[in-house]
Amino acid sequence: MEASVSVLVAAIGIPMLTLSWLLNLMSSSHSFEVFSTTPLRLCISLFVPIKIAHSAFRSKKLDFWASLLACWFGVAISLCNFCVMGALISFFLSSSKLTKYKGNRKKLQQADYEDSTCRGCMQVLCNGIVAYTFTLSLGIEIRRGEFVPDFESQYGATYRLLAALAAIGCCCGDTWASEVGTAIGPDTPRLVTTFAQVPAGTNGAISMIGVLSSAAGGMTSGIFAAFPLLFVGPEGHFNSTLRYLCLYCAASGAFGSMVDSFLGATLQYSGLDESNKVINEPNSSTRQKHISGFNVLSNNQVNFISSLATAIIMPALAANLSSF
Repeated sequence: MEASVSVLVAAIGIPMLTLSWLLNLMSSSHSFEVFSTTPLRLCISLFVPIKIAHSAFRSKKLDFWASLLACWFGVAISLCNFCVMGALISFFLSSSKLTKYKGNRKKLQQADYEDSTCRGCMQVLCNGIVAYTFTLSLGIEIRRGEFVPDFESQYGATYRLLAALAAIGCCCGDTWASEVGTAIGPDTPRLVTTFAQVPAGTNGAISMIGVLSSAAGGMTSGIFAAFPLLFVGPEGHFNSTLRYLCLYCAASGAFGSMVDSFLGATLQYSGLDESNKVINEPNSSTRQKHISGFNVLSNNQVNFISSLATAIIMPALAANLSSF
């Protein structure tokens, strides 16, 4: 049921959003500088996402529908802003590598751990739709490529750019926290709501290694986001923008990971099966010991909510801090 809903949303909602953006570009007038897609930008925006999605499908990191959706996201985001695309590439590449990191230990801890890292359409949708929507709205708002974030001169465009980067920083930070924390963190991390010791792999469990990893994951997406400014951004602003995006995305990664952990601890089920491995869904056919949470949200739904919350809160916080 979840997979069919994801395909329906991807097949209907996403093309409608993109079509409205394209119609806006062709028909409306705007006071900002008009964004014209150069042949070089068009080639890069088509080649890079298609190449990455094709490679991911061939290496079984994405299934067929997920690779099509990822390609669609990548092309649309690249046409709007290379900085957001850079952050998105960092998230995909790092998460694919970290999922396999110390898989033998994760297999001993989690009953549902799989050696295969093939991601489905729903996972791509929930992790990418927030950044995709804000980036498309950025294209409608300013209709030009890359720029230096500045709330004083262009509040709306800066808010949308930072919202998209915050969403990716959240997803990247949460993935780093989960994968690295489970791989090399303590066997009994603390539950974020009660600070009680729980088995590694429990939804909502945190550790110092996990928190630092979430900030490092967010910072990595910030570095990749700033990198395109070396080639297509305004001159003389790269170093300051790099520092700003690294700090901002690191904070987004840590904040988003904490939101994800709180939702996981309260609205996701965690338990132990008969072999003392962590399970994420209750099963009446086997004996289980409840650890935490209610069986309300799936992992994909938690990822979507946490990325949306981070995308709304972090730019607003950055705007308030910039006024001092």
